[in-house]
Amino acid sequence: MKKLYFFIVLMLGFCFNINAQWELQYTGFVNTLHGVIFESSSGVGIAVGEQGRILKTDDGGYFWWSVNLTIGTFFKPVKYAGTGTMMTGGYLGYMARSTNGGDSWSQISSPTTMQINGISFVDANTGFITGYSGLLMKTVNGGLNWTISWLPYTMLDIHMFNATTGIVCGSGGNILKTTDGGATWTPRYTNPPLSFDLNGMAFLNASTGMIVGNSGTILKTTNAGNTWRLADTNHLTYNSLFRVSYPAANRITCVGGAGTILTSTDGGNTWTQQYAGTSAILYAVHFRDENNGCAVGESGVIITTTNGGAVFVNPISSEVPDKYSLKQNYPNPFNPVTKIKFDIKKNELVTLKVFDILGKEVVTLVNNRLQPGTYETSFDGTREKSGVYFYRLQTENYSETKKMILVK
Repeated sequence: MKKLYFFIVLMLGFCFNINAQWELQYTGFVNTLHGVIFESSSGVGIAVGEQGRILKTDDGGYFWWSVNLTIGTFFKPVKYAGTGTMMTGGYLGYMARSTNGGDSWSQISSPTTMQINGISFVDANTGFITGYSGLLMKTVNGGLNWTISWLPYTMLDIHMFNATTGIVCGSGGNILKTTDGGATWTPRYTNPPLSFDLNGMAFLNASTGMIVGNSGTILKTTNAGNTWRLADTNHLTYNSLFRVSYPAANRITCVGGAGTILTSTDGGNTWTQQYAGTSAILYAVHFRDENNGCAVGESGVIITTTNGGAVFVNPISSEVPDKYSLKQNYPNPFNPVTKIKFDIKKNELVTLKVFDILGKEVVTLVNNRLQPGTYETSFDGTREKSGVYFYRLQTENYSETKKMILVK
């Protein structure tokens, strides 16, 4: 006789919206956004982008309003430069600063006309900027004055651990490190060597960090950027990845072209693809903790998550199945949403993935440790083409694949 396994409280704990990985926010603004940042202790955030657009939110990214700034350029990075102070920069070297948490902004004098790509402040006074053609700028008085030096490559992002030590990454797979406040820079090499542009980086602490780049490139260091190794993403995407957020040891998320979102919950050892709900290019992402995140991109797209982007499945039976099984999706053919039901016999890690006819992974629907029971989740093919798809259930002791057809 099958026995009851779940208690009611456990059932309630698992019954979440199965369709909510990332939620699209409708702001009314259509300017492409290139940068986003949030306070770690609140829902206050800033997004910046083209035509001088600066948006602010105070509720985690659900409602945004425009902060008036009469600079007709585009801003790319935005970073904190001390408590309550933020700085952004972009095309033709334009820079703007806020000293009241983003409520108002003023243009500040810039010594360059080169595009600004990366900003990193270590305190209210000391900051660094990278840009096109090897531009490197440093300030020791909060951005009132800057000194310029030049690196041999265009650098696309910068992270300073402190006033003396930092990393830059950029064109042609180049990574440089300084230990003397930017006076000299030493090449750091990847394994294997790369030639793809490296677009963005994030560090968990002074030792561990990630770099992302073109062709789905993800690199990891565990020795403060001295050496880097290529992460194995199982060829989830060849789209360019533009930015990465690393808020906790068990949460890394990177974003890129065609609505690509890749995430790791084990420090970058394994990766899954999440459903963004959009095919727009995502240029920036920021998590203020391991669950609450926001990504921005093309045509003013803003998406948010409060659960790390995970898809939750509904347990629909409290009985322990006699065996594993993967049911045929229903309806089938479908347009654009179909449901998938499966049985799990033991408490173990379960993945449910969808692949296209060429075997390329489309999305990971489930990547959780599940208790024994019967579950149901959904696949939304809104942004996919008509055709044959396969979905595969994988556990430690079982694997099964079935076919489904999307007809639009």
